[in-house]
Amino acid sequence: MNKQEFFSRRLLWVTGKGGVGKTTVSLALSFLAAEMGKKVLLVEVTPVSRVAKFLGIPEITYQERQILPGIFALNINPDLAVEEYMKLQLKFRFIYNRVLKNKLFRIFATALPGLDDLTTAGKIWYMEQMREKNGVPLFDIVVVDAPATGHCINLLNIPRATIDAVKFGPIKTQTQPIYDLFTDPERTLVNIVTLPEEMPTSETIEFAERIRGMSMPIGLVFINGIYPQPFSEKEYKKNEESLSEAGEDVIARIIRIIQEKSDLHRKYLEVLEKSFTSGIVKLPFIFSPDFTREQVMEIAQKIGVELSVG
Repeated sequence: MNKQEFFSRRLLWVTGKGGVGKTTVSLALSFLAAEMGKKVLLVEVTPVSRVAKFLGIPEITYQERQILPGIFALNINPDLAVEEYMKLQLKFRFIYNRVLKNKLFRIFATALPGLDDLTTAGKIWYMEQMREKNGVPLFDIVVVDAPATGHCINLLNIPRATIDAVKFGPIKTQTQPIYDLFTDPERTLVNIVTLPEEMPTSETIEFAERIRGMSMPIGLVFINGIYPQPFSEKEYKKNEESLSEAGEDVIARIIRIIQEKSDLHRKYLEVLEKSFTSGIVKLPFIFSPDFTREQVMEIAQKIGVELSVG
């Protein structure tokens, strides 16, 4: 899949096991889309904004705002999503206030399975649907920095689960367009970020199988943090011996660590490449004491190169 094909979709999910770098990839994809002249909405579904930390900007809130040229962002708070949905449904403020401030309703809303996920999914759909007065979409692309895979499965599946559970009525009617968007390969792609290590690799393969079973369109698999391969096995042994003989044990140990990590990564790269015969984007490990906007831009450029030859 090349860059034009990938960014022709309007909804790009980015998920993966916790700690694999999905926020980095989400930001990098937003940078690339903005460079192509697209107006981007970056949606976080996290308790605390990691994007704000990366960019060194004020906390991103439930109200979308521009954070960079061509890039807007919002953070979906499930409680606020529920309240917003109730406002839209009840319409009259005095009824809304009486219902939302009712303790019994709050207990019910908290206990209702899937309500947070359904209103979060609805908010994502709503932002994709927003239009200017002339009918042009307010945003060209919505990039979702989604929760980790376990929670993301629930978020992606909640429209279908709701439709199956509710046989008729406004909730079913309102949920159908969300399901249609999430499962449309011409509009949506679910992208997975992973590391070439045992647990992330296993979770990525399992997640992809479940997504396929839900008829969700899988996009790209970003294999992040790949260590370089400094030497062949023969070169490595020769250099280790030379360094040890010269008394450079610390340097020899560092090279050994990098070589072993590199060998491990290549083992799981092979596993991932067998599981995903296409759509793989390989991203290098960034050796830096701090991970800032500059490093994210470096990742963005690498993705751009990979997609240009895809």
